[in-house]
Amino acid sequence: RCAGVRLVYATEPEPLDTAGGIAFAARHAGISETFLAVNGDVLTDLDYAGLVKGHIGSGAPITVATYDRTVKIWDLTTGQEAHNLNGHILMVFGVAFLDGGRRLASVSADKTLKIWDATTGEVVLTLRGHNREITGLAGCPDGRRLASVSQDRTVKFWDATPPGEAQA
Repeated sequence: RCAGVRLVYATEPEPLDTAGGIAFAARHAGISETFLAVNGDVLTDLDYAGLVKGHIGSGAPITVATYDRTVKIWDLTTGQEAHNLNGHILMVFGVAFLDGGRRLASVSADKTLKIWDATTGEVVLTLRGHNREITGLAGCPDGRRLASVSQDRTVKFWDATPPGEAQA
C-alpha cells in the first residue's frame, strides 16, 4: 500500500501492446469492474464520467484518442484492436461517446469534428467550421447535439445527426 492505495505490479511475459498490457495487468490485479487507464504525461479536460458511461453503454470496447491521428477502439475481452478509425489528418485531441455508445465523436488539430459508427468504425459525418485546432468537445444527453471548443476562441454547437437519420 502506498498513500492508502493498493499497488500491484504486473510484468508482461512478452510485449502485449497497449490494450493487451492493460488487460493483462487488470487480470493480474484481479480487477473485474470498469476502470480507467490514464496516460499521465498529458493534461486533458476529458469528461471521465461521460467516457465511462459511454464505455458501459457500448458493450465492452474501450476507446483511445491518440497522437498519431487515429482513434482506436479496443476489445478488452480479447486485448485486440477492434477498430482503428482513420480520418483525421492531424492529432486527435478528444473523444466522446454519443447515443449510449453507438456513435463516437472525435475532434482534431485538423479543425474537424468527426462522428463515427462505433460498431463499424465508419465515419458517418464530418463537421467543419472552426478556424483553428478543435481542442475539446462535449455531447448532450440526447446524443444528437455536440459542443466543441477551439483555439480560435469560439465554442460551436452542432447537430450531430448523421445524414438520412430523422432528427429528434
